[in-house]
Amino acid sequence: MPFLGILKELVDTATGSVAATLMGIDGLAVQSYPTENYPCDIESIGIECGGAVEELKKATEALDFGSLEELVISTETSTLLMRLVVPEYYIVLVLDPGAGAGHARYRTRIAARKVKCEL
Repeated sequence: MPFLGILKELVDTATGSVAATLMGIDGLAVQSYPTENYPCDIESIGIECGGAVEELKKATEALDFGSLEELVISTETSTLLMRLVVPEYYIVLVLDPGAGAGHARYRTRIAARKVKCEL
């Protein structure tokens, strides 16, 4: 499975990216690609955020907003872009503060299409 190559390409092409991971909705990482500049355990993101993604999926459907596609979480130290690939898997891209989220969202959407083809 070429997931590592897809994640590496995502991090290399989305300016300000420091890590990416393909997660199962259960919070387990399928594949991760952290750069040397990323000081945290990328797989911990899935464990901590997996439940929130699942709850937000339920909420958007209950509110008749349709299926959840993307989440953006901005904090003091980073921005997390979470893009659902299929209902069971999603990509998380970690950006440095101040990085251009617009271009990163575009690159994450492209990576999600590639991952979906491989699943």
